[in-house]
Amino acid sequence: MLEVKQITKRNDNFSLAVDFSVNNGETLVLLGPSGCGKTTTLNIIAGLVPPESGKISINGQDVTKMPAWKRNMALVFQDLALFPNMDVERNIGYGLFIRGIPKKTRQKTIRDMLDMVHLPRSFAKRKIQTLSGGERQRVAIARSLAFPPHALLMDEPFSSLDHALKEGLWREFKDMHGKAPCVFVTHDLEEAHALGHRLAFMKEGRITGWDFPTANSPKF
Repeated sequence: MLEVKQITKRNDNFSLAVDFSVNNGETLVLLGPSGCGKTTTLNIIAGLVPPESGKISINGQDVTKMPAWKRNMALVFQDLALFPNMDVERNIGYGLFIRGIPKKTRQKTIRDMLDMVHLPRSFAKRKIQTLSGGERQRVAIARSLAFPPHALLMDEPFSSLDHALKEGLWREFKDMHGKAPCVFVTHDLEEAHALGHRLAFMKEGRITGWDFPTANSPKF
């Protein structure tokens, strides 16, 4: 379980104060307009921005003061942040490589990840620049899940795609992210209903309401 307890942050004319938890296997969607604090919340959870007060814990362990690289949280950005100088295989396996996972194990995991995100195994040697937007999205998700994360953090990862491609990735994402708690940031209500077990509506740095959209979610 991911727990975000009474986290606060102040910047000039903006203040953030949030409190929520996310169960294993659950997707919590933070929904709201630009500037409402969604991405700041995600960055605090990831360890990229320090909170002024409050506590973040994973499975009961306090990680509030732990550096980002020790938290084992997978963060997928809107711009994906794939390594342009690496092929698909090395992008997916990067987290395994820096953790010292043996090459044979890495290669098997990379094959498994390609299968999971519905990319041909022959894509392993493809350059990132040769991939379509949807293919890059799949590579980014595969990289985030190759070493099982304690939490999956998604910052509007599908916003640049056309609607038809988004729907396909929504369907696949629900089967991909596995058992980790997931916090998914979006300003798209349809996307929120398609992916979220719970929706937290944000405005001006606060959670102003909740929704449980499962019954009303689009049926793919």
